[in-house]
Amino acid sequence: MNKQQLIIVFVSVAIVLTIFSLPKVLLNKEEKELENSATLENEQPKTPKKEHGSVSFSSSDKFKSERLKNKLLTAEYSNSIILLDSLSIIYNNKGLYDSTAFYYERTLAKYDNAAGFVAIGDATYKAYYFATDDERSAEWALKTQQYYQKVLAKDPSMLDVKARMAMTYTKGKNPMKAVLTLREVLEKDPENEQALLNIGLLSVQSGQFEKAIERFKKLLSVNKSNWLGTFYLGIAYNETGKKELAKECFAKVIANEKEVQVKEAAEQYLKQLSINP
Repeated sequence: MNKQQLIIVFVSVAIVLTIFSLPKVLLNKEEKELENSATLENEQPKTPKKEHGSVSFSSSDKFKSERLKNKLLTAEYSNSIILLDSLSIIYNNKGLYDSTAFYYERTLAKYDNAAGFVAIGDATYKAYYFATDDERSAEWALKTQQYYQKVLAKDPSMLDVKARMAMTYTKGKNPMKAVLTLREVLEKDPENEQALLNIGLLSVQSGQFEKAIERFKKLLSVNKSNWLGTFYLGIAYNETGKKELAKECFAKVIANEKEVQVKEAAEQYLKQLSINP
């Protein structure tokens, strides 16, 4: 599983928890014309709102994080990526995704480098999904758009980046833009796994479960080992009353998925289906 796939997996549980709270305007048959997007201002990174004092760190993690942050002050770009990855493990394990995003942006924003902008965008994307309030989620969504747009300005062929950016539009003023952006990706690459997964998720959110099934099945025809797609196909089957098919999907995920978050979520669904067949 490559790094970009891990990003999808990493936020999967958050998507399960929030998917039914996204704006219902998505995928309505009568689509409104998009308004012109406001120009994003290049803001300085904001200090994370979540205080570290409320989170318990081991003495070893405290020492490691301080050492990593000190090294970041003088590190060159290539070494900064390694240091940031190590720091992100410490913070993300404590749910401090905003702190991870803060240090990625503060360290890498000065480099006019597409890979660096991707790294910042990926970090803010996680912070967006795991934000504990709508205001903060919206702030991180804008940040993600800002850096992914920088990437696409340099290399429009990075369709996975565009597909991830699409999901940040779901909580903005024009949530329909998420769907249209994903369609643009699929027009250029009908087998783009990221876009197929995301547009399937939006179909689930809007209650169009049969359409979601169609899209997840398309995804699995591209890659039958996409266990996250299998997981969401199980959810769509469950919502349409196809309980046995749902069970088969969740069983496959449990048997094959390596990521603990997704596997545990599948186990919970399968347990509920066993209790309420």
